[in-house]
Amino acid sequence: MILTSEKMKSSQIKKLVGDAWALIYNPEYSEQNKFVEGELIFFDKDKSKVYEALKKDESKDKNFAVLYMGKLPVNEVYVL
Repeated sequence: MILTSEKMKSSQIKKLVGDAWALIYNPEYSEQNKFVEGELIFFDKDKSKVYEALKKDESKDKNFAVLYMGKLPVNEVYVL
């Protein structure tokens, strides 16, 4: 399900998606490794549904990112 093939700024995606996970094709990052823009393909509050959408996509050669677009709590630690 392609929502848009146009590049969208990070702020536009955050406004559209809210507190959800987003599948983004062709993401671009700043020199500080912050997400700047990309093509929003799919989003959902359930991260597993975003990965399911990625698995169903037939074009496996895409550069992609799965990003949480909501605010993270300040006093929590995440291990990746």
